[in-house]
Amino acid sequence: MKKLLLAAALGLGLATQAFAAVDLSTGPYDFDAKKFTNNPFTDTYEFTAGEAGGQVSFSLIEVKLANHVDIDWDDSAAFSIIGDDGSVLFQAGETTPIHYTFGDSFSVPASFSIVLKGAAIGNGMSPWNEGLKGSYSLSVIANPVPEPETYALMVAGLGVVGYMSRRRRQR
Repeated sequence: MKKLLLAAALGLGLATQAFAAVDLSTGPYDFDAKKFTNNPFTDTYEFTAGEAGGQVSFSLIEVKLANHVDIDWDDSAAFSIIGDDGSVLFQAGETTPIHYTFGDSFSVPASFSIVLKGAAIGNGMSPWNEGLKGSYSLSVIANPVPEPETYALMVAGLGVVGYMSRRRRQR
């Protein structure tokens, strides 16, 4: 009985993956996940987005190849964004195949997590990667916020253009 409980605990530990926090101020984050078992998974990605948070864009794409490589995403919480206080900022269920792209920015706190839930259900007979049963790609990028100097330079440039335009009209 103890061996059975130990095996069950080990299996649960392997099915849930958490990744070290990624600082988005150093650049975009891209991750390709490959699943070689048909077990359910919950992958958690942790991010920091500056001291006060900011605007972030996301893209999640499932790589699907007939019934060889496929993921059965959770019907209600396939893709979740969780704030640092545990609040759910966004949650979406399955679409087939899954593809979430947020063209517009999404406001996040200083630290947040993306949680992906599903189960690889492919048969693993992919001709390119034998044994691969499910695969997805996650991209996250912090949208830059212009500094005050950028705005000042833009206003100065517009002022010069306006001055030149007025000067030409006076001639």
